[in-house]
Amino acid sequence: MGLVLRDKYGKDYPLPKKALPKWLLMIVGPMVNKMFSRRFVRNNVNVEWKADNSKIRQELDMSFIPLQKTMEDSFQVLIDNGILKTK
Repeated sequence: MGLVLRDKYGKDYPLPKKALPKWLLMIVGPMVNKMFSRRFVRNNVNVEWKADNSKIRQELDMSFIPLQKTMEDSFQVLIDNGILKTK
């Protein structure tokens, strides 16, 4: 997510340049939040997310906003509400 948002917001907001190593997240994750168990990290971190919305697009004639646009809009809401501050 950070890499996607860096082009638009990276100059003004502290976004990560790269992801934490999976091994480090497996060690620290459970200590930070029990939800980040080693099993959860192993099964969900650095795993490509795939989804198929072709059925809903065909049957309901829907179109979806691209994921990048959705993330940018969500980040902008955080900025507009004063939740995120510039560098």
